Amino acid sequence: MNAEAAETPQTPPHRDGAAAILPSRAGFRDLAPLGVQCWALAMRRPRVIFYQIAKSAVQENHELSPASSDISGGVSANPQVEKVAGRTAAGQSVQNTILLQIPDNEFEAIQPHLKFIPLELATCLHREREFIRTVYFMNRGIVSMLVETDDGRSVEVGVCGREDMIGLGLAAGLERLTHSVIVQVPGDGFQVDAQALRRVLNSSPELRRILVLRLGIRAAQLEQNAACNRLHNVRQRLARWLLVTHDLLDSDVIQTTHEFLSKMIGTDRPTVSVAVAELEREGILEHRRGSIVILDREKLERQSCACYGAIKQFSRELGIS
Repeated sequence: MNAEAAETPQTPPHRDGAAAILPSRAGFRDLAPLGVQCWALAMRRPRVIFYQIAKSAVQENHELSPASSDISGGVSANPQVEKVAGRTAAGQSVQNTILLQIPDNEFEAIQPHLKFIPLELATCLHREREFIRTVYFMNRGIVSMLVETDDGRSVEVGVCGREDMIGLGLAAGLERLTHSVIVQVPGDGFQVDAQALRRVLNSSPELRRILVLRLGIRAAQLEQNAACNRLHNVRQRLARWLLVTHDLLDSDVIQTTHEFLSKMIGTDRPTVSVAVAELEREGILEHRRGSIVILDREKLERQSCACYGAIKQFSRELGIS
């Protein structure tokens, strides 16, 4: 199973998905000598290696601040970077934790390039194999990273929301990504032209540090999702998906359909419907038309596999604890 996502052109997002390819090597080592290691090892090494790679990349290219220089034991013990309230861009309130964590001067550098856009359900922000022409700082809502096979089947390999940027590979020098990115919960975000972001990163060491660290965390999460989709049953995977999604929302209502859920956890619609019905009978959730309501979070956690805990441990570093 592959690990990174594909991008769409700079024009408004479109609706479909698609496979996998490494970026061209020309100039890549100069841009991020360790970035490709982080990306390429995503499915092969224990979780801690991603933190080691992220830390090495940061130390090699950028000076760490005292508050963020310790990455050890698989999970950073550092306090969450202080977030700045009240930031706006394109006349809209900024909720993205990356944009809230960077220093004022770096936010001022990227602010003119932030284009506010609504994100509708099932919109494809990036397609596999396409060049990264735009990136998205999620503000509200959730997107899924999907790997799709030639016969049309697909499976989710990761989710992200306001804690993330879609197109993270750009910060490590990648030109293409290897999965599609689909809006699973409607919301909004800030679109930035890829070339503009490259220019901003040249004078924004803290922004680059945060993006490289998130790339390392994402690689570890993709690894965990790959293991979960291969080893655990549908009920466990469904519970894990609902918990991860719930963490990224400010609501107990998750807008989704059984058809969409089947793609997220790599099974068919009837199997998802059976699993949802079982959890509903046990009073854990309520199924409504086009949505699922979490009724008993504690019980839902007991239905999930250990993969949820492995993913949850990154929350503090991502600013969603």
